[in-house]
Parts: sequence; structure tokens; C-alpha cells
Amino acid sequence: MEVETTRWILVGVGLVMSVFYGAKAPDIFVSDSNADWKERWKKPAFRFHQTWLNFLGSAAGWVMLGFLIERVAFGARPALLHAAPVAIGAFLGVTGYLPVTVVSFAMAVGTLAEKATNALAK
Repeated sequence: MEVETTRWILVGVGLVMSVFYGAKAPDIFVSDSNADWKERWKKPAFRFHQTWLNFLGSAAGWVMLGFLIERVAFGARPALLHAAPVAIGAFLGVTGYLPVTVVSFAMAVGTLAEKATNALAK
């Protein structure tokens, strides 16, 4: 298959899936027992934020996957050191888990920084 055709198929599938994850993230990732999340979802700003966040997370994963596919299609063999993080990011993105992974990581770093600051202040 021609590289240009493959690129457009990937763009189409990635766009459809990114819209899907953006629109349906609560149905996919939130359990029925999470009443707080359901209340927050009723607020338009929160709903917009979550839709946008999950759309972008999925789109980023599809871009990373496209990058890897193009490198292989053109015969480039990226080093494992470079390809592994992109492959992990692509997997997390196309499966819808990139946003929660990034947000959880950012919150963990914030918690560690707060604990370090408190420890140094003593």
C-alpha cells in the first residue's frame, strides 16, 4: 500500500477514535459508583474540559503511532531508547489512557514536591 494512502487511513481512523474517546470517556472509564464524578460531569466547563482532554490524549497517541509507522515505512530503524517511549505513548493514547496517565503523573510529582518542601522546612 502506498505511504500516502496509509497516512490518510491512519488520519481518518485516528480522528474517528479521538472523537469517540473525547465524547465517550465517562461511559468508558467511570464506574456507576462514582457519584462525585457524575455530579461534576453535569457542569458544562468540566464536561468540555474532559472531552477536550480525552480527545487530545487519543489524538496524541495516534500521532505517535503514525510517527512510528512512517519511520518503519521509510526504512528507518529508530533506536530502542527513542522508539520505546513513543511506542508506550502511542499505546496509552490509542487506548484512551494517556490523559489519566499524564494527569496522575503530574499530581504525583506535585505531591512529592510538597512532601520534599515540608521535609526541608523542618
